Amino acid sequence: MQPTDATPRYTGGTSDGFWDRYVANIRAKGVQSTAARWYVIRAEQYLQAFVHTRLADHTPQDVTDYLEKLGRIGSMADWQYRQTVDALQHVFVMSEVTWVQQFDWAYWKASARTLPVHHPTIAREGSLVISGACNYLLFQANKAYPDKSRWIR
Repeated sequence: MQPTDATPRYTGGTSDGFWDRYVANIRAKGVQSTAARWYVIRAEQYLQAFVHTRLADHTPQDVTDYLEKLGRIGSMADWQYRQTVDALQHVFVMSEVTWVQQFDWAYWKASARTLPVHHPTIAREGSLVISGACNYLLFQANKAYPDKSRWIR
């Protein structure tokens, strides 16, 4: 295979031709060539996070920890997160790790949803921030004007 934008820079822990086979595999599964480049990038980013661990030695906990951390960053669109999960699934299917079929890939793909602004957890967090700010301002006002504190509530 000729070098392309989909040809990875990371080769640690993977055998010769792995990435060529990886791209061929995901293309056979219907992934477009433009997306294949990003699948490789997503997989490389994961592998670079574990640069001292051979691919065969990765555990389900490694993948879980990585996906949790990635999800907390929040700068990735939902579809990009699902793409990352799919890219990792293909990497581990191809590497034939023993746990790949038991890992709940569907859960991680489904968890890639941005919570709406009105979601209870977001609203609660926002209201705590606002409540805390209001309490602080009231405290400061009462401290600055103790004789008027009965009016400042």
